[in-house]
Amino acid sequence: MGLLPIAIVLSSCAGLQEVPLKELAASAKVSAKIVAGGLTRPVDYRANPKDPSLAYVIEKAGIVKLIKNDVLQSTPVLDISSQVNNVGETGFLGIAFDPNFASNNYVYFYYHIPSPLRLVVVRYEMNSDGTALSNPYRIMTFEQPTTSHQGGSINFGGDGYLYMATGDGASPEDVANRAQSGNSLHGKVLRIDPSADGFPTDPDQNYAIPATNPYATSTTIRPEIWAVGLRNPFRWTYDKVTGGFLIADVGQDRMDEINFLPAGQASHNFGWRHREGTVSFFTDQPAFSPYFKEPFLAYEQTVGRSIVAGFIYRGSKLDPAFKDRMFLGDAVTRKVMSIPMEVSQTTGARTIPVSYIVDHSPDINTALGTEVLSGVVSVVPDSAGEPIVVDMYRGQIVRLVPPTPAP
Repeated sequence: MGLLPIAIVLSSCAGLQEVPLKELAASAKVSAKIVAGGLTRPVDYRANPKDPSLAYVIEKAGIVKLIKNDVLQSTPVLDISSQVNNVGETGFLGIAFDPNFASNNYVYFYYHIPSPLRLVVVRYEMNSDGTALSNPYRIMTFEQPTTSHQGGSINFGGDGYLYMATGDGASPEDVANRAQSGNSLHGKVLRIDPSADGFPTDPDQNYAIPATNPYATSTTIRPEIWAVGLRNPFRWTYDKVTGGFLIADVGQDRMDEINFLPAGQASHNFGWRHREGTVSFFTDQPAFSPYFKEPFLAYEQTVGRSIVAGFIYRGSKLDPAFKDRMFLGDAVTRKVMSIPMEVSQTTGARTIPVSYIVDHSPDINTALGTEVLSGVVSVVPDSAGEPIVVDMYRGQIVRLVPPTPAP
């Protein structure tokens, strides 16, 4: 495959670098309270788009549980643990509500099935009261070479298409160069239309390729590909205000990173395995394209070793100084942090120096007492836009709240 030139997208906004980033006031603090405990390896949380009293937690083994008015319900909404491969980094990893959920009640899940090991995207229908899922319909299937680096999140964009950020499926170093190969779906952002079927003779592929995908008509590059060069984007999110995606990528030896992918901008190359964060890595095999999109945040693994992309806060309950800051996490170092954000749809996200990271974990752990953070794997908004932290190893859901005023 020859090199495919793409436009260089700078990670800092023109004209903004001369203005200092807004630092968080020392008085702006967070506290925390446990919403639900007793879960078994929860990996994600999503609020019901129709009913703000309902939210769902997915457990890695293949179970969906309901939280109603902040009370964990005893009866699972779905239990397919007998069908799910839950070894290593595989399992029941992602959930997304259809953009037309209010009328069609569709919910999508991203998980693994065994023999052979395959990643599947399956659509379910939710009942009217939000307590059960039924009628599974397989949208997409592709085989996985290992149980490592599986990505995890799925999200719908503002265009109504379903996006997946997949891992390279590799042992260290991606020696097969999957992330830079146009023939592989691994280490990519994929974009599909789950409302149509472009493969009518294949029962495992019930989706269509959007005509606006950059390689929709290519005979040498998989048409599902939207962007390339990822190692293990375990957690990433869609930002409704900017229309872009915040994609965290866990590094190997030196750096973790977060990239901003503006809406409608395809063919970006995030660099792996030619680059890790902002530094050169292995360049012995061909790159998909000659230019790499720089992350807006990259930190050495002395800061964190398993980055989790959160979301840009626009809620109302925390100190106003948190408005437009991004909350993020790190699973290995058990941190919840925040950074200032300046995002432009045309020029991307401004580069954030590591010195602007504020670690809120000490305050959170003080509030949690003996239930301190143990494995932060998701930082997402609840129905009111307030931060929810999913702690996989502690088995609990935590909400960030303002500190209690001193008496």
